[in-house]
Amino acid sequence: MRCGEACEAAALIGPGHLTVVMHNLIQNAISHRVSDRVPEVTASCGPAGNMIEIRVADNGPGIEESMRERVFEMFVKDSHAGGTGIGLALVKRIVRNAKGEVRIEDNKPGTVVIVTLPAAPNPDGLACCA
Repeated sequence: MRCGEACEAAALIGPGHLTVVMHNLIQNAISHRVSDRVPEVTASCGPAGNMIEIRVADNGPGIEESMRERVFEMFVKDSHAGGTGIGLALVKRIVRNAKGEVRIEDNKPGTVVIVTLPAAPNPDGLACCA
């Protein structure tokens, strides 16, 4: 994954896996919106030490703090969510297999899903964005 015009950072994750992660996060942000609010979704990424941090933020109803870990379990959904309960579980599995982490924070209003992945080393053996 390339991120930031000035940063040329690369995360250690296959492009197909990254596509699945981003598709699920953006799809969730769009489908779990507040009906009387124009949906806003932003995706950004940048260096975080020797890792790359990807953030997908929305202005939806948010996820209750008590559910922020559970929504990554297979078939578990937030109380106001539709869907199958598979997308975020798949995201977590892919990210963990890539030696990364995923977490949820409040966006006030909405949700921010933060994916942290190991940065790919540059040819000199240093993290590209370190």
